[in-house]
Amino acid sequence: MAIDATYVYARVVGGAFAACVMIGLRSRLAKSCNFLKRLARQYLFYPHLVRRHRFVGPWSRAAVLSQLCIVIANIFCVSFRASSIQDASRRAARLALLNLVPAYGSAHLSFLADICGISLNATKTVHRSAGMMALPLLAFHVAVTIATQTQFSLHVAVDRWAFIGATSLGLQMFLSLPICRRLSYEVFIRLHQSLATVTLFSVWRHLKLAPIFSRVTPLIAAAILILSFSAQSAYSLYQNMVIGAGLSRAYIIREGDAVRVRLRLSRHIRVKAGQYVGLWIPAVSFWAPLQSHPFMVTSWSAGRSKHLDIVVEPRKGWTRSLADLGRVNEQLLRDRGMKDTVSDTFVYKGLISNLALFTGPHGCSVPVGEYETVVMIASDFGIAAQLPYLHALVYSYNACKTRNRRVHLIWFLEKYNLIPPFVSLLNAALDNDSLDEGFILSISIHITASDMQDEQLGRRVNFYYGPMPLEQILKEEHEGKHIRKVQTEDMRSGDMAVLVSATGSIQDLVRKLILDRFKKGVTLFELEYQVQ
Repeated sequence: MAIDATYVYARVVGGAFAACVMIGLRSRLAKSCNFLKRLARQYLFYPHLVRRHRFVGPWSRAAVLSQLCIVIANIFCVSFRASSIQDASRRAARLALLNLVPAYGSAHLSFLADICGISLNATKTVHRSAGMMALPLLAFHVAVTIATQTQFSLHVAVDRWAFIGATSLGLQMFLSLPICRRLSYEVFIRLHQSLATVTLFSVWRHLKLAPIFSRVTPLIAAAILILSFSAQSAYSLYQNMVIGAGLSRAYIIREGDAVRVRLRLSRHIRVKAGQYVGLWIPAVSFWAPLQSHPFMVTSWSAGRSKHLDIVVEPRKGWTRSLADLGRVNEQLLRDRGMKDTVSDTFVYKGLISNLALFTGPHGCSVPVGEYETVVMIASDFGIAAQLPYLHALVYSYNACKTRNRRVHLIWFLEKYNLIPPFVSLLNAALDNDSLDEGFILSISIHITASDMQDEQLGRRVNFYYGPMPLEQILKEEHEGKHIRKVQTEDMRSGDMAVLVSATGSIQDLVRKLILDRFKKGVTLFELEYQVQ
């Protein structure tokens, strides 16, 4: 059958016309999407439906709504047209297994977050939801089975593996409670991974006589886990090992109430602002070869870097042992007559280094260059997450690569001793902010301690010894009061980004101020690292 040329012509003309209309509507669609995003942030993501408590929360409206949808969907799948209670029980068992599959996406959630392109907190939420949804479904299946089954014996292989799988999953949920997890995170994470392995193997053995769909599901979860772990291991070996260059090494220096770690890399890598690495140093302690810990990278470079700088807060366990290990290099620096460490490479020559491997860099970087004003709020060691953004913003402004015209760092401190480890990094940012004497960077430091000392941080650093007027500062930055504008320029304020890496109380305060006072033109970003 011959094709009429007029039909072809009509389709080509119609397609071209539709393409022109879509191109013309692109800007309007972008504005509509931005409007919908602003509404979603204002009414779903920013407001807390469940406030922050010691062991629970905070939960936003969006978080509660998404969890409620998952619960309703699972209840519907279990009960809709179920022929009997046994049929509903079998459905619950299959759904529990399906809900557990995302939890086995990767041995390290940071790697899974990178693959999916989402934040680590979002990945943790998905991981937590998978377990919390699987547990009641499994409990329902076990209860119905025990009530309807004539005989349950641990001597029968199917029943024995069912008991082991249910018990291991229940133990995982119990040990995941904050009160248990905080006792020793190093022990918790290894127990959690071991019990997860036992659960998956037990379920597979329990389903030996089940239909093919149920038997294949745990094998799919195991295959995904093995594949992701193999990919992460291969990528980590590629970054840490270069033929002829040796493995990566770490210089560890105790500095006041902090520990500075400089990681000398075998292969040069590029780290974006706000990213972190998983650090493995076997020399820290006896159990250290079995542990890796995530830390924010405080250094930043426009290109690939040959070293990474990390500032660690010593607490207990691994970080306390790391601080003890750094006392040796601290003494070597004192013998040289150097009171403070700096970021220059020559300082680290002659110091003791330790074998160190890393994974990453992990995490998403906030597009701070799209905003006219950037306000960075940190408390204590939360400054470590803000420093790379600070250096990146100043560099991009000097290179005329961003829209930024104002950067304000607000730092809340409990005691003065936290300032010295970060003095060189803050001064470097202040020194680089010198393009045409524009001085877009300002720093405000609030210290609650009484034993105050003077620190050389430049004239653009304001110290607050009483209550900091945070609301007034945010108001002035939102209005663009400190941005120099030419006469022909529109005096309306531009978009403002607020980056927070602080304690829970400060996070809640900033969120409340943005909701109550600055509903338009302000975007809140809570960084990967938050002070606990």
